[in-house]
Amino acid sequence: MNRRQVLGASTAISMFPALRFAGVARADDATPIPPSSVAPVVSDYAEVGPLFNELRDAMVVQGREIIDTLFSDSAASVWDRLTPELQSTRSKEDLALVLPFLTTNRVHFELEEFGAIFDGHLDGSTIEGAFFQGFDSTFSLTSQGSQIPALAPNGLWRGQIDTGGQPLRIEVTFQMVNGTFSGAISLPDQNLLNFPLAQVSFTPIVPLGERSAEQAGQLSPVNRFYIARYPWAETEIAVFIGFTVDGQVDVLSVLPEWPLPADPAASSVSSVSYQLPFAGLWLVIWGGDTRMQNYHVVAPAQRHAFDIMIWKDGGTFNGDGTNNEDYWAFGQPLVAPAGGTVVDVLDGIADNTPGETNTRDHVAGNHIVIQTAENEFLYLAHFKQGSVQVQLGDILSVGDPLGLTGNTGNSSEPHLHIHLQNRSAIDDPAAIGLPLAFSSYRANDAFVDIGVPIQGQFVQQA
Repeated sequence: MNRRQVLGASTAISMFPALRFAGVARADDATPIPPSSVAPVVSDYAEVGPLFNELRDAMVVQGREIIDTLFSDSAASVWDRLTPELQSTRSKEDLALVLPFLTTNRVHFELEEFGAIFDGHLDGSTIEGAFFQGFDSTFSLTSQGSQIPALAPNGLWRGQIDTGGQPLRIEVTFQMVNGTFSGAISLPDQNLLNFPLAQVSFTPIVPLGERSAEQAGQLSPVNRFYIARYPWAETEIAVFIGFTVDGQVDVLSVLPEWPLPADPAASSVSSVSYQLPFAGLWLVIWGGDTRMQNYHVVAPAQRHAFDIMIWKDGGTFNGDGTNNEDYWAFGQPLVAPAGGTVVDVLDGIADNTPGETNTRDHVAGNHIVIQTAENEFLYLAHFKQGSVQVQLGDILSVGDPLGLTGNTGNSSEPHLHIHLQNRSAIDDPAAIGLPLAFSSYRANDAFVDIGVPIQGQFVQQA
């Protein structure tokens, strides 16, 4: 049994879903449309940097205010800042309990072989909390015997994991022997019985530290966000806040950010020189080595992936954003970042309506895979329908035209997804994501000889 058999396919929640578990395929019936000569939408950091920074700083002020209140005795007052839709899912009492829930009576246990982590709050005869197995979810347990509040749980507990579909039943047995707290878990629906748990602990007090990192931005007038991290036990708490155009909170998430497993490719350095595959200045939406910077990091093959867009005049689109043509990146030419051989190509999938995704036809949408070295395969995904200019087996040189930026597959708005891995198939269970460094580019107008772009940077080839 592998870790994915516990819950089935994992998912990633994102404003811009990543390429996930794409098989290799090719459509021969698509009619290629050659990319036209298109001038860059943004040519210089001075065109966008000052406004982007001004809007980001405004989001920081609002975000800090919300979180400072949420983690205070006035937490219930945050309810008045929520949209009516969010108010319908949370009460003032819920908000008032956020800090006590995080900092008292923590019950922690792990199913290490399957990469599953449980961390919850004990309240008398119930335990409720966060579940993580490549994605964030929740779980709940109820004692099947007597349970004294504020004491370590004991005996049999039954409950479920919220999988996003049919709940998964779980049974956990806790015991204390000679001062050692241990436990075992059963998942009847998966025929997994009395499997020993690891890292079982009960901690009455878990203080929350001072803010350690933050990120904010305005991707459009209707898509503003603030993220902050706080030290908590041996990990961190990540708080995500989404804002509407009038400053109301329409997203509020408070979750542990569990440490990532060791990166098997951490010391990998490619001998290939990669260039950014576009002209002009683009914004890195997801990129970096933490979950806050880059939600791809939980997928082993995409640990070093990027999602990149164009930002101008306050957002990634012009107009109301209901059509792909509203988005600055849509239809922009993409070129080969390095020389190599095309080992997989797909075209012919229709572009999504913004805000919707298509994982039925192909999660990567129209895409190209280039083998650039013996064990290096470069994925570029979500091309515009009919725009792909290469065929299987083509030998490419750096700068050769590939196609146009689109919005196909598991993509909610036009953007470029790019990542490097050591196997040709993204669904290969042995695939490992490789660090993808670019040469001779500018990040926020500073020259970088060779480096890895991170979230929030404007980048262009020097």
